Amino acid sequence: MVDLASAPTATTSGGRRRVRRQRGLPGGRAVIGALLVAAAAVGVFGAHLRATAEPATRYLVASRDVDAGTRVDASNLELLFGALPLELAPAVADRSVLVEQRESLLGQVVTAPIARGDLLSRSDVADDGGVGDGYAMSFPVAAADAVAGDLRRGQLVDVLATYGSGEGAYTTYVVVGVPLVAVGGGGDTGFGAADQRTLTVALAEPGQVQALAHAVSVADVVVIRSPQDGVRDAVPAPFRPGGDVAVPAGPGAADARGDAGPDAGSRVPSDDGEVE
Repeated sequence: MVDLASAPTATTSGGRRRVRRQRGLPGGRAVIGALLVAAAAVGVFGAHLRATAEPATRYLVASRDVDAGTRVDASNLELLFGALPLELAPAVADRSVLVEQRESLLGQVVTAPIARGDLLSRSDVADDGGVGDGYAMSFPVAAADAVAGDLRRGQLVDVLATYGSGEGAYTTYVVVGVPLVAVGGGGDTGFGAADQRTLTVALAEPGQVQALAHAVSVADVVVIRSPQDGVRDAVPAPFRPGGDVAVPAGPGAADARGDAGPDAGSRVPSDDGEVE
């Protein structure tokens, strides 16, 4: 009941009094609604701050184009890879290299070409396979010419090359029993990419490097898996269908074993077909 004695009154033009009710506090629903609106505004503001803030995790990216076969050491580590703050999906982050793990790259060999600005993946580098003070060399080869691509890091391989064409063609061993440092390629990265491999091998001498570089440039190259126990028959002389072949001294006649002495890499067949 309204207390007419204390309630505010208003006089109408007709002389009658009109009773006005006093306004109370907002109801419970109004208070809850206001709180929900305020919470939503705070959430939107927080999301905006998170979206515009720089990621706290830094990963290694290539500072320049890096060729396959590059050996990472203290002299080039800072030049090859820099740090970049990135927000990565968990699956990508697990494969990437944190800036805090930079030192773990020392002594590693790059297994596939890395373009400037590319994120460094753990699969882009591998142990040098015992190269040490030797030479690491990478070269492309079709999977069909490399044991159908079924090669693994740490295996020993032989490289053969066929020089010339027609009746003058001949095939010879280029390097024998060299460690396979890394195998790149084979991913679904484009047309024909799955049929291509980039092999990185460890070579002991400059003559081996010359022989293999020459073969890759001018000959048809085939890579085979060597006996993994290191036991093998003598390497035969260069082969040509229909008879012996006399080949000139040089890379095409090289037998450059991974553990060969200084004369390896320059052995050529004599007149009787024996390798001297």
